[in-house]
Amino acid sequence: LKTRLPGVDVHPHRSAKKYRFPSQIEDVKAAVRFLRAHAGEYGLDKSRFAAMGFSSGGHIASMLGIPDRVKTFDVGENLGESSQVQAVFNFFSTTSIDFMLKHNKCVDPIYNVLGAMAYKDKPADQIPLEIMELAKRCSPLTYAASDFAPIINFYGVKDPAIPPSQGCLLHEQLLLKGVKSRLIIANEGVHDANSVISPQELGKLVWEFLDWK
Repeated sequence: LKTRLPGVDVHPHRSAKKYRFPSQIEDVKAAVRFLRAHAGEYGLDKSRFAAMGFSSGGHIASMLGIPDRVKTFDVGENLGESSQVQAVFNFFSTTSIDFMLKHNKCVDPIYNVLGAMAYKDKPADQIPLEIMELAKRCSPLTYAASDFAPIINFYGVKDPAIPPSQGCLLHEQLLLKGVKSRLIIANEGVHDANSVISPQELGKLVWEFLDWK
């Protein structure tokens, strides 16, 4: 971004170690709105925005694909601009955080960003309702609808952190809604992008999926 957008001071979104949901989602949606508001200045096409992310970044990228009519996370400036991207490439992220909590399959950063570290080793039925509701509100699966952005989900069978079922949940629901969705599961894949797909294959797949001339 610093190379493409001279004069823009680029910072990452607020850290999950310090800030709870939905701070990170609000930040990246604000970034998309900013870029669209300055599209003419930076030579960008407002109709061709895509997001790619890995692990927690995949979760945030997926949240950029939720329907633009959902304004829950749109706060700050440039509210007249859309914060939804036209395509998402999600690598091994949580798509249903509440499902992960209910089935006791969760990693420390997720409990932390929910403010639920005190419940990390406790049964799901002891997690307060407000935390479960926050987990659901910040899950891409919650917003699965016909106007969700086209998406490819990448997962690894041997991923020790995020099970491929997380990708299956979102993929299947989006297909039911008529959304363009693909699910790629690598039998030897772990929590690492190169174990799921090679950079060369990924580059080809991205351009084919986008089909942007």
